[in-house]
Amino acid sequence: RKDVLFPIPVTDQIEISLAGNEYESFQLAILPFGKDMNNLKVEVSDLISKDGNVIPKSIVETSLVDYNKIEWQASYVTEYKGWHPDPLIPLKSGSKISGTDVCRPLWITVYAPAGTKAGEYTGTIKLSADGMRKVTASVKCRVWDFDLPVASHLKTHSWDQIEYLAD
Repeated sequence: RKDVLFPIPVTDQIEISLAGNEYESFQLAILPFGKDMNNLKVEVSDLISKDGNVIPKSIVETSLVDYNKIEWQASYVTEYKGWHPDPLIPLKSGSKISGTDVCRPLWITVYAPAGTKAGEYTGTIKLSADGMRKVTASVKCRVWDFDLPVASHLKTHSWDQIEYLAD
């Protein structure tokens, strides 16, 4: 949430795993410490394996997690009323994060196209804004040695009613 202290230890190391033809997302939390962050820039590098294979930065998507203020909520959903994360806004250079936000996450999605060579790919994400020092996070991305199919052939259900499961 944007209005509470960050709940887990802070690190600058990100590790994800994915197969070919798969998207994998993670959040990178920005903690403004009470100061407006103007002209925010996020630079994602290519992800490169030891063998020189590349997942290009052009297929890594970066979005700012935005919030909706919800004052009413059914008690079976949650008791919490307030700011709920929902829309993902494509991040543009020069964005602003308010110093009143305690925590503001970025949603970063890596795509490994079908045929991506298996291995460990590494890269960086650099953050900068007016009046702050540049911060760098390391990304380690393991790509497995198989591709996910384009079309699924598994049956799934989306209802938790026993009659549907019986069918």
